[in-house]
Amino acid sequence: SRHAVRRAMRIRDGFAAHGCKFLIDSPTNQQFPIFPDTALEKLAEKYKYSYWARVDETHSAVRLCTSWATTDENVDALCKDIASVMAE
Repeated sequence: SRHAVRRAMRIRDGFAAHGCKFLIDSPTNQQFPIFPDTALEKLAEKYKYSYWARVDETHSAVRLCTSWATTDENVDALCKDIASVMAE
């Protein structure tokens, strides 16, 4: 599981670098970022996530998980897409 946790920490750091807040501070392979609902709609076109909680009228928290099969390329692509949707 160390592999999955390392990838999740890269995702967490990438999200934080682009202004994402988190529902909880998770040291595991599960991360709970908070996004504008419009950003989630765009991310859903390419990624799977679990809806977790409504944070306010326009933001929701989701659960993202990494696994033994998550590659650096997967993480890089997600972080790049996060930067794109958060810049809009």
